[in-house]
Amino acid sequence: SVTTIGYGTYSPVTFGGRLFTCLYGLIGIAVAGWMLTRSSFALVHLVTAVRNMCRKKRKAKETAELVSMFEMTFAEIDQDGNGEIDREELRQLLTVLNHDAPATEEEINLVLWHADKDGSGTISQEEVIPALVVWYEYIVEKARTEHVDWIQVLAGVAMLGGLICLGAICFKSFESWSWNDSFWFCFVTLSTIGFGDFAPATLKGQIVCILYVFTGLGMLAYLLNVLAVCPAVFARWVGKVRKMRRLKKAHRERSMSV
Repeated sequence: SVTTIGYGTYSPVTFGGRLFTCLYGLIGIAVAGWMLTRSSFALVHLVTAVRNMCRKKRKAKETAELVSMFEMTFAEIDQDGNGEIDREELRQLLTVLNHDAPATEEEINLVLWHADKDGSGTISQEEVIPALVVWYEYIVEKARTEHVDWIQVLAGVAMLGGLICLGAICFKSFESWSWNDSFWFCFVTLSTIGFGDFAPATLKGQIVCILYVFTGLGMLAYLLNVLAVCPAVFARWVGKVRKMRRLKKAHRERSMSV
């Protein structure tokens, strides 16, 4: 009941049983939803932690390269050569480092909060470099949330596909189903459709089914959580394509008028 699958193999027939099922379902579905949400977040953090461990050595090299680039750009922005920059010069610095994308007030305040400890309004190179590393990680993370994280998607697909294969092997072994029936049951269960044409009858099969349902639904919630950004990404892509078409059309019209 709490997984909303409903195979139909068992159902209450008495008034008391039906009343209890209503109350149990309302509470149980809410608790199950909370558990699935927490498990999806846990998987996101797990995959991120594994990825960060793999990138640790490369990140150290990237940080050294970034510091060198920050120092060179700082020297270019600090035209008076006093070794300090003010808020407007910081704005120019961040704009140059972000490939001429205008720096937002949030980004400027972030750097000043980490660098300008004395509140003087000016920051030296020694103060700003560590703050720029923090700023760079901030914009990278911000860009990641606006795009599809394909590493997370591939991890989710791999885990979900592996679980379906493992479930099919277990159900074929415990329930003596065919491969076709086993994979069909695994899909119907994870999609919470629950047609009821197949349901585990043995004790081992039922225990595996309970573990499979909660583990699989957690992985499915994780994958859907990662893919939730896809509609927004697609909408931005369509907007860019339309904008480019309008610009090309306007350019052709100007060329023809000339």
